[in-house]
Amino acid sequence: MIDFIKELKKQLKDNYIINCSENQIGDKGMESLSKMSIPNLEHLDIWSNQIGPKGMESLSYMSLPNLEYLYISFNQIGDIGMESLSKMSLPNLRYLNIRDNQIKSPTVIEEINEKIEKAKTMVSRRF
Repeated sequence: MIDFIKELKKQLKDNYIINCSENQIGDKGMESLSKMSIPNLEHLDIWSNQIGPKGMESLSYMSLPNLEYLYISFNQIGDIGMESLSKMSLPNLRYLNIRDNQIKSPTVIEEINEKIEKAKTMVSRRF
């Protein structure tokens, strides 16, 4: 898995789309991904990867000013991971899929809804 991330890093400098769905990269893979500089990234698909709160915290450290599409469904992000997401600056976000991530806190859901409304984002909200 870490070799996969290292190889990915070599190829990503100018990429606009990353699709790592269903690769079981987990929190460690997200930590490695978050250390990459991918300023042009517009589309990040990391659904079904066993990503938990620590992985989302790692993602929150990335600078993703051009990100428009974020697919993070079918992970184990939970309330703590979603709090990290709600603190990210994603000015161009248009679509967010957060289905099936064990999100239960009404406060976290409200924070995400506010972010979505400000960004005029379409979202799949089945928590």
